Amino acid sequence: MTNKPTILIVGASRGLGLALVEQFCSRDWHVIGTVRGKSAALDDLKARFPGSLRIPTKPAIDSDRNQPPVPIEASQAFRRKPAGVVVWSEGGDIRLRS
Repeated sequence: MTNKPTILIVGASRGLGLALVEQFCSRDWHVIGTVRGKSAALDDLKARFPGSLRIPTKPAIDSDRNQPPVPIEASQAFRRKPAGVVVWSEGGDIRLRS
């Protein structure tokens, strides 16, 4: 196992999260990105950085109803090596009323 720094990016499929995935992968960090659905752009980055980017695919667990679910694979990875940085970039569908 390499001694790369690790970052968890929640909401890695588009926008700021996707841009951060690309930046940290290009700097040789170990990036774990979580997504709600498929992302062609993220798949492209995974192909470009196979040794740096991991997208958990197992079902999510919710150990505490007041906390958002965490993918099982991500939570297991952090037991072995905690993330040095966590970015919460996931957003909801927020619509402003006029």
